[in-house]
Amino acid sequence: QPGVDTDESGRAIGVVRGMANTKVIEKLNRILVTPSLCESAYSTAALQALKVGLTTVHALVGGKQDEDQKRRCGAGLQGSGHSSGG
Repeated sequence: QPGVDTDESGRAIGVVRGMANTKVIEKLNRILVTPSLCESAYSTAALQALKVGLTTVHALVGGKQDEDQKRRCGAGLQGSGHSSGG
C-alpha cells in the first residue's frame, strides 16, 4: 500500500507517510473525540510499545490536523512526556 513502509517480507513496520498518514489521522480524529479517550489511547500505545522494547515513539506533527487534535485532546498532551521510557 502506498505510503506504508514495510520490511523485506512486506509486513508493515509502523511508518506511514503522505496520504496513508492522512487516512490514519482522519480515522483517529473520528475515534479520539475527548481528552480522556486521547489520554487513554496515548497511555495504551506507550505501554504496548514498551512491551516490545520500544522506548521512544516519534510522531510528525503540524498543520490543521495537529491543531484539530490539540483542540479535541487538550493542550495537556503537548510535551507531557507521553513516552514509554527514556
